[in-house]
Amino acid sequence: MKKTLISLGTFKQDDIFYDANLKKIFSSPSNPKKLRGYSIHIAATLLSLPMINWLNKHFISLQMVGNILVALVFCLITLYFTEQYVIKLYDNIEVREHFFSSLDYEEFLTQENKNSKIVVILWQCLIFLTVFLLLLFIITAVFTFLFLGILMLFATSLLTYSNVLERYRIIKQLNKELSNN
Repeated sequence: MKKTLISLGTFKQDDIFYDANLKKIFSSPSNPKKLRGYSIHIAATLLSLPMINWLNKHFISLQMVGNILVALVFCLITLYFTEQYVIKLYDNIEVREHFFSSLDYEEFLTQENKNSKIVVILWQCLIFLTVFLLLLFIITAVFTFLFLGILMLFATSLLTYSNVLERYRIIKQLNKELSNN
């Protein structure tokens, strides 16, 4: 994704972006090809569950330092792949300037204001849950906690790389501008 484009949401089957430098709204038609990869992620998750069960039975680390290193390595790998995923998701995206009618603009901002608040709260909860699960793994050495913590880290980092706080700030600013007009 270009550095200045912030994803704001979806409106009538179009992805809506805001360019922070130009202070303009752009849109890009939704791409149905993006949905193809979900079956691969589900299959990988299901295939990894027996491996986690095997690790829980056969790999016992009583050293907290070893658990910290394992968690750190998996976290770094997850962060790298998440960043690559977000870059690939928005790579070569075609955008055009988007014009709203006043009613559509108000409807879009009202909906996205609600959505952005929910996403920020979800992001904060995911951060807490990720830290909690990774600490449980470090203390207990149960790989199920590591697996769940890494899944939560993936979701957290997806939201982080998607600039949820910046999106929330922009939606708030656009709502303020709308109410002033």
